[in-house]
Amino acid sequence: MEDRALRIFYRLYPPLQHRRAARLAAGLARGGCILDVGGGAGHLARAAKAAEQPPGLVVILDPDQGMLRMAPRLAWVERLQAVGEALPIRSGGCAVAVFHDSLHHIPRPSQAIAEAARAATCIVVDDFDPETLTGRIIAALERLAGYPAAFTPPRSLARELEKHGMETLLLRRGGILPAAYILAACRKER
Repeated sequence: MEDRALRIFYRLYPPLQHRRAARLAAGLARGGCILDVGGGAGHLARAAKAAEQPPGLVVILDPDQGMLRMAPRLAWVERLQAVGEALPIRSGGCAVAVFHDSLHHIPRPSQAIAEAARAATCIVVDDFDPETLTGRIIAALERLAGYPAAFTPPRSLARELEKHGMETLLLRRGGILPAAYILAACRKER
């Protein structure tokens, strides 16, 4: 699956916005593996490197091989071509799964969340809130561009994560754009 428009966008997109997700994921991972689901160009890894907080391992998963070629070549970064609904990671194989500006690009987001809950102890989602005006505009523009734009409201996502034995540790709205939110959830037995 190749997406030239996304590759062009991510060449221009500053990794600055990825810093809060990178810091949160690194803190939850405590040196363990981080899955960057839909991480394509590797902005999360770049943000971790810029913050001088390289985690133990970042595995960038993306269905687009062209996006993966854009990812940084660092000793602690692996690239795998995969879809979010079928992660090629053993159960509990990573500490944290991160969906940074990617969950809404996945055609079946509930299935991707179930896979992330299987593969990781914690999940971090940093995305746009479709319940805000800006979020609705972004969703409409993405649908016009042909993307799934399956945006999940943060409270609905928290309930979805609870179904998989996770509890919300952090839910914060705002950030770079007022329509954004970040949610972190971990297994209850953590």
